This record gives sequence, structure tokens and C-alpha cells, in this order.
Amino acid sequence: MMGPWLVFASLLNGASMVVLPDVPSMSNVGALIERCGVTQMGIVPSMIRGWRNNPVTDRDWSSIKCYYSTGEASQFEDYSWLTNNGETPVIEYCGGTEIGGGYISGSLVQQQKLCFFSTPCLGVRVCLRDDFEDWVPEGEEGEGEVFLEGPSLGLSLSLINYDHEKVYFTNSPPSPFDSSITLRRHGDRLVRDAEGYYQV
Repeated sequence: MMGPWLVFASLLNGASMVVLPDVPSMSNVGALIERCGVTQMGIVPSMIRGWRNNPVTDRDWSSIKCYYSTGEASQFEDYSWLTNNGETPVIEYCGGTEIGGGYISGSLVQQQKLCFFSTPCLGVRVCLRDDFEDWVPEGEEGEGEVFLEGPSLGLSLSLINYDHEKVYFTNSPPSPFDSSITLRRHGDRLVRDAEGYYQV
């Protein structure tokens, strides 16, 4: 999923794409960033953790204007180190192949908070149901299991070797906004803080 996105996003935006055909050590990535003037960079949290434990300080990363992170949960200490205490934004992205992308993300048009998501993705309403099976009101602080309300272009319609209806919709509740819509169970747990930012 990420490979095609990288290719299409680069081509559609008239950008150059840089791919490192090697294990991403801080040394060789740093050299690539410096040589090519990389402005946006995709990262995975465990990669940053490794770099933080073996830092290389002789490379100029000042060309980077934004990082994009997905694949696993981010750690504040690692990202604070990478971004000089949050000076360079990190756009977090969470979802899954079965939804054709993400359901919660960061955005360059909003103030970002390290290791948090700032908004549901386009076409998705995120509903949180707490441990008492009550809905966490939209915009309010709380925690719960994630249920999705579409329409989102990427939501799967079938699964190979599994019953799609059973996996995502059996025993799922109706939407608290429209009882005629059965929500899609995603399985993640989200926390929404008092400022409206989310953490998985």
C-alpha cells in the first residue's frame, strides 16, 4: 500500500522521489537527505528508536520540513529527539490495508502534537464506545473501541478466507448519529484528549 502511494503522490504532485536501496542506518539516510535535499520523509517509529541509540551528528537535515509516520505506535522521547522538540511536524497516520488507507491522521493545516493524531480521515466518522458500551460524545475527552461510519472509498467489501460480514459487522452497534447505519468494527482503541487529539 505504501509503495504505490509514494509513487502516485510524488508523480501527481510533480515531486521527486528518493528511495534508499539499503538498510536505513542513520549514517546512510543522513547522507542521502543531505545530498538530495529531502524535504519530506516517511518514517517508522522503531527505525527512529534505533537511530536515537546510535546517533550520527555530522549530517545536515535542515532541508526536512515534515515527517510522516505509520506502521506502529510512536514514542514521544524518540520523536522529540528526531524533531528537535517538535519543531519539525510529524504527520501520524493509522489505518489498515482492509480500509484501503487510514481512518485517523494528522494534517498540515492543523497544529500537530507529537505522537498524536489530529483528525479523522476524509469520509470517515470515528465513533468511540467505552467499556460500559456508552458512546463517547464527539469532541469530548474519553477512551474507547473504534467503530467506523463511512462512506470511505477504501473500505473492503469482502475478505479472502474469512466472512467479511461476520468480522466487521456482526454484533456491531448502530451509529449513534443514524440508527439505520450499522457501524464497522475496527478493533483499535483510541484515547481523545481534552484538546481533541487522539492516541491509539
